[in-house]
Amino acid sequence: MKFAAFLLLSSFVLAQSAVINNPEDELRRSASCLQRSRVSFNAIKGIHTGQFDNDQSLKEYLLCISRVAGYINEAGYLQRDVIRVRLKGGHYSDDTIEELVQKCTENKETPEQTAFEFMKCVHVVTFQTKYA
Repeated sequence: MKFAAFLLLSSFVLAQSAVINNPEDELRRSASCLQRSRVSFNAIKGIHTGQFDNDQSLKEYLLCISRVAGYINEAGYLQRDVIRVRLKGGHYSDDTIEELVQKCTENKETPEQTAFEFMKCVHVVTFQTKYA
C-alpha cells in the first residue's frame, strides 16, 4: 500500500516537474522522501483530488520532493527561475507558468508550510482553474 501511495504522489510531482534530468534518480529520491516523512496513503491520495490535509508528515514530504525537483533550495526558499525552467519544457503555456509563479511562489513562515502552500496553489492554478 505504501508503494501505491509512493507511485500516486510521485506521478503528481513528476507531472509538475516537466524537465527531468534522470527520472530514475528522481523516483529514488521521492521514495526516500516517503520513507523519511512517513506520510499516510490517504494524505497522498487526497492530493490528486485537491484535498491537502493539514498534516505535518504531508508537509515534510512535500518539502522533500520540492527540494528533489529543485523548486525549493536547501534554505527553504522557492526558486522562481528554476520553477519557470522546469515547467517550460512541459505542457504548460507561458501564461500558465507566469500565473503560477505570480500566485504560488510566496515563501511562508516555514519551509514545510512554503512547500505545502506551493503545491496546493499549483494544483489550483494548473488543474482546478483549467479543468474544473
